[in-house]
Amino acid sequence: MEKYGNVRVKTFGTLALEQSIKSSGHIVLSLGSKEPCDVVVVGRDPSFTYEKLYDCTRTN
Repeated sequence: MEKYGNVRVKTFGTLALEQSIKSSGHIVLSLGSKEPCDVVVVGRDPSFTYEKLYDCTRTN
Protein backbone atom coordinates (compact mmCIF):
# COMPACT_ATOMS: atom_id res chain seq x y z
CA MET A 1 0.00 0.00 0.00
CA GLU A 2 2.84 2.39 0.67
CA LYS A 3 3.96 2.22 -2.94
CA TYR A 4 0.58 2.18 -4.72
CA GLY A 5 -1.97 3.29 -2.12
CA ASN A 6 -5.47 1.87 -2.10
CA VAL A 7 -6.25 0.05 -5.32
CA ARG A 8 -9.41 -1.37 -6.91
CA VAL A 9 -9.23 -5.17 -6.80
CA LYS A 10 -11.21 -8.02 -8.32
CA THR A 11 -10.67 -11.36 -6.59
CA PHE A 12 -11.04 -15.03 -7.43
CA GLY A 13 -10.95 -17.05 -4.25
CA THR A 14 -12.45 -17.41 -0.82
CA LEU A 15 -14.44 -14.90 1.16
CA ALA A 16 -11.51 -14.79 3.61
CA LEU A 17 -9.23 -13.58 0.79
CA GLU A 18 -11.70 -10.84 -0.12
CA GLN A 19 -12.06 -9.78 3.51
CA SER A 20 -8.29 -9.67 3.96
CA ILE A 21 -7.93 -7.40 0.95
CA LYS A 22 -10.72 -5.13 2.22
CA SER A 23 -9.20 -4.95 5.70
CA SER A 24 -5.94 -3.81 4.11
CA GLY A 25 -7.79 -0.75 2.83
CA HIS A 26 -8.31 -1.75 -0.78
CA ILE A 27 -11.60 -1.52 -2.69
CA VAL A 28 -12.95 -4.93 -3.75
CA LEU A 29 -15.07 -4.88 -6.89
CA SER A 30 -17.42 -7.67 -7.89
CA LEU A 31 -16.18 -9.87 -10.71
CA GLY A 32 -19.12 -8.83 -12.86
CA SER A 33 -18.45 -5.13 -12.37
CA LYS A 34 -17.66 -3.20 -15.54
CA GLU A 35 -15.67 -0.71 -13.45
CA PRO A 36 -11.97 -1.02 -14.26
CA CYS A 37 -9.74 -2.56 -11.62
CA ASP A 38 -6.08 -1.97 -10.88
CA VAL A 39 -5.32 -5.53 -9.76
CA VAL A 40 -6.78 -9.01 -10.21
CA VAL A 41 -5.97 -11.43 -7.37
CA VAL A 42 -6.37 -15.15 -7.99
CA GLY A 43 -6.50 -17.40 -4.95
CA ARG A 44 -7.91 -20.89 -4.54
CA ASP A 45 -11.10 -20.98 -6.59
CA PRO A 46 -12.31 -24.40 -7.80
CA SER A 47 -14.65 -22.74 -10.30
CA PHE A 48 -11.93 -20.55 -11.87
CA THR A 49 -11.85 -20.49 -15.67
CA TYR A 50 -9.93 -18.35 -18.10
CA GLU A 51 -13.29 -17.23 -19.48
CA LYS A 52 -14.14 -15.77 -16.05
CA LEU A 53 -10.75 -14.07 -15.95
CA TYR A 54 -11.36 -12.57 -19.38
CA ASP A 55 -14.85 -11.42 -18.39
CA CYS A 56 -13.63 -9.75 -15.20
CA THR A 57 -11.05 -7.70 -17.09
CA ARG A 58 -13.52 -6.31 -19.63
CA THR A 59 -14.54 -2.75 -18.80
CA ASN A 60 -17.01 -1.95 -21.56
